[in-house]
This record gives sequence, structure tokens and C-alpha cells, in this order.
Amino acid sequence: MPVEVTFEDEAAVLTLTVSGRLHRSDYERLLPEFEAFARRHRNLRILFVMQDYHGWDVDSAWDDLTRDVRFGGQFDRLALVGERGWQRAMAGVCALLTSAEVRYFESVELEAARQWLKEPAPESVHLSFDDDTGVATALLSGRLQPSDFERITPRIDAFIAKHQHVRILLDLRAFRGWRSMRALRDHLAFVRSHHQAVERLAIVGRHAWQHMAAELAGIVGVSPELS
Repeated sequence: MPVEVTFEDEAAVLTLTVSGRLHRSDYERLLPEFEAFARRHRNLRILFVMQDYHGWDVDSAWDDLTRDVRFGGQFDRLALVGERGWQRAMAGVCALLTSAEVRYFESVELEAARQWLKEPAPESVHLSFDDDTGVATALLSGRLQPSDFERITPRIDAFIAKHQHVRILLDLRAFRGWRSMRALRDHLAFVRSHHQAVERLAIVGRHAWQHMAAELAGIVGVSPELS
């Protein structure tokens, strides 16, 4: 059997160990189990282990791509473990096609790949609130991920409920962007759903694209001040 699958519900990790060449029938056989696992977990982490793996035929490659489009929003991290140069290159292609954070590991680093998948995602948004002035300070560091918005939304909503209109100090000096397209989409959705409650926005940045962020904030009705 060219594909062996294991499911770890506690860690929401799906492990696929592949060998030989994959065909359409392999995907068709595994799809019901995969869909059931995806329904149980909003965010999945995938371990794709290649052992004497020779690739896939054209039909199954297309199935693989459409599967990424269909379920990619649920992938939080994707670890590829391989033993050949073209497999490392494949990891780079996967990073372009899926919204997950993708890393490649050599076959001797299998345990390191498992540990990386099970690590909690680091917090990239640090909030503080001043109830006397109605100012919320958000320090962004590293690259944002979907879990950041799941974590901060209840706190921001509670602060807005208390003050109705708030002022935001947004520190972007350590901000490096987004881990995935899904994180960017969640960020834009967060802005759309909250910008009307923002009376004034001050952005502290050090890069040219952060000046552009201030201009975009003005387009959606916020009055940003950049320093």
C-alpha cells in the first residue's frame, strides 16, 4: 500500500506516510476518512512523510491540488519529510499553493517534524488597555496567524462594548507579515468588522509598506496617524 494514514485527534495531526507512486485510487480510498477528520478539527496539522517516494500520476496530482483548495483553509501547519532534492523543492511549491505554514525536514529529522507540528503557535499580538483614556495598544511581532484573531477578538469586543468608540495605538515595528493567506484573510475580516468603532488610529512603523497601511486605514474610514 503506497499510503499509510494515522490520525491523532488530541493533537489534530494527520500523518501520511507515502512510498512508490500515488494514483487517483489512493486519494479516493482515503478521502472519506480525511473528510471525517477535517470535520472534527477546525485547524489541522499535516505530517507528510516520503519514503522511497516517486511522485504521483497526472490525475492524482490534480486531485492533490483541488484537495488543497478545498481543505487548505483548515491546515495550520504542513511538515514534509523527505530524502531527495526534488522533495525539498516540492515543499516550496506547497507553500505557494496552500494557506498553511510549510516546513521541510530531512528523513533523519522525523521526530523534529513531529515536535514542530505539536508546538503551540506563538502569540504574535500583545494587547494592553487603558480604561481611563479608552486607548488600546496592540504590539504586533513576527508573523500573524489565524489563532491570533480567535484569541484577541473577545478582548477587543469587550473593550469596545465598554467604551463604544476607542483609540488604537498599533506598533508594527516588529511585525513581519502573515504566516498564511488564511491569516491575511482573517486579518482583513477583523478590520472590516471593527473599524467603525475606531475613533483614531496611530501606527508606529519603520517600513515603507507600513506607511501604506496607514493610507489604507484612511480608505475604510479610520483616521490614522503614523509616527
